[in-house]
Amino acid sequence: MMNLFEEAIKKGELLKFALGKEEYFMADRDYGDHSLINSWISYIVPLTEKEESEYINEKIEEMFLRLINSDLDIQTKNESLLYNLHVYYYLDSENRLKARKMGRINSAILSSLQEYLNFLKNKNDPKEKAVLNAIDLIKSRGGLIIEST
Repeated sequence: MMNLFEEAIKKGELLKFALGKEEYFMADRDYGDHSLINSWISYIVPLTEKEESEYINEKIEEMFLRLINSDLDIQTKNESLLYNLHVYYYLDSENRLKARKMGRINSAILSSLQEYLNFLKNKNDPKEKAVLNAIDLIKSRGGLIIEST
């Protein structure tokens, strides 16, 4: 059986993988929703034993860019982006994979997240604080850092 992340790469379906759509859906035992962390642990982490971390990180970056550039609604796009980023840097903090800073795409990620924060603020949505906290947590784990040149 092929690794589903590898399959998503070969089929050009990284966006579907990121969202847990179709065959990439992995049910959370407690809630029935897609379990993103289990998807990463089951498919991305094992691939790191077989492939170079540089290759895996390139494909993860490509997955994030596909999310950002998708025509999904702003909430779906950015909630998924945040959750995937959180899992990526969490697994790095647990030494389950080797994350990189993704300096070349952090501006695009932060721009998308800022657009989402503005959207929430304009709606007076209380979720704005939770999103800010999620961004801070990702930054505390080494992500979303813009390095000066």
